[in-house]
Amino acid sequence: MRRTARRFKRGLMRHVGKVGIETPGVTPDEVSSFYRLPACGHKDPFDRLLLWQCIRNNMTMITRDRELAEYRKTGLMSVW
Repeated sequence: MRRTARRFKRGLMRHVGKVGIETPGVTPDEVSSFYRLPACGHKDPFDRLLLWQCIRNNMTMITRDRELAEYRKTGLMSVW
């Protein structure tokens, strides 16, 4: 299972660059301030950090997670 996940990740990262999708790093400021994101029901800290990063940097999140739609009122732009 892990081998399949690693293969998937490598393939995804190879194609991400080809279609122009950015995968920016996380800054210390984002890590130290994402607690400011309102708790709209999503409790996963990693997901919340990604949300915060997208909101702060005016990036669009590509996701199928319907729970994240609640964050549109805080500035999240998402597609899927």
